Amino acid sequence: MHAPRGIGRLEWVPVSMVLDRRVVDRLRRHRNRLGLRGAMSARWVWDRRGEATLEIRAERFVFAEIVDYGRDGRADAVFVARR
Repeated sequence: MHAPRGIGRLEWVPVSMVLDRRVVDRLRRHRNRLGLRGAMSARWVWDRRGEATLEIRAERFVFAEIVDYGRDGRADAVFVARR
């Protein structure tokens, strides 16, 4: 997971362009458990400190976020929606 640097947001892209297959498969299973069926997409969002969050959505619903607090390209926290 490598977040581009910046402040703001990037456009939504297919999840497979950003994450490896193993992570995509886990997110797909979680999406299905939530009853969501649409294609998954992702986008980077940055706060004013430059910390990056990768938002993952399906059916226009953000159901997971992967956060890079350290700005080092590594996931520091993963948050997923619950039923």
